[in-house]
Amino acid sequence: MQNRYPSVFAETVARAPFVKPNRTWQYISSDAQDLSPKHQQRRVGAYFLDVNLSAKKAVARARQFLVAFGHSANELSIHRQPGPPKLKGASLFGKPIPAKTYIEMLTSVVAELQNRHLDTFSMIVGNEKDFRGTKRWIISRDPDDLGTLSTRSTRQVGDYWIYTGGTGRVPRAHKFLEAFGHDPKELVVHTSDE
Repeated sequence: MQNRYPSVFAETVARAPFVKPNRTWQYISSDAQDLSPKHQQRRVGAYFLDVNLSAKKAVARARQFLVAFGHSANELSIHRQPGPPKLKGASLFGKPIPAKTYIEMLTSVVAELQNRHLDTFSMIVGNEKDFRGTKRWIISRDPDDLGTLSTRSTRQVGDYWIYTGGTGRVPRAHKFLEAFGHDPKELVVHTSDE
């Protein structure tokens, strides 16, 4: 829309449905301060978008943009990819661990490592190479270090908070195991596609 309508883009996103009188925060603005600080943002061209949305709501919002610029919502076609296999169970060091979801699997691995490495846990997870990305830590005593204020993306495990959002939770669990000197194969994950 920015590319197609550069002359009217600013004017269009400055009115309904993008700006509502009773709304504290906007979800698109050229000023990042207009968006909720509690939500994740993405910059698109000269604008910032609030992207703290479920897949269904993201599609609905994209269609709002199309309609606002005079297009049919049906101009956007969504082709769904098959989702990741469902987790059926997992074991660690030869014993079953609580793992009805990938998040439970990841938190169980962290809990077990805390129990096994009480004296060295804090020192090892302070290694930036293993536990810090370009923008955030993936484990910290301070949840603000994780770079996200969405409670859906973090879990507390003992004295620590871990980042559980996104994909790749099995590789993340493997990274934890390797950092503590364990073979990633100690974690066995059973999925629905087996």
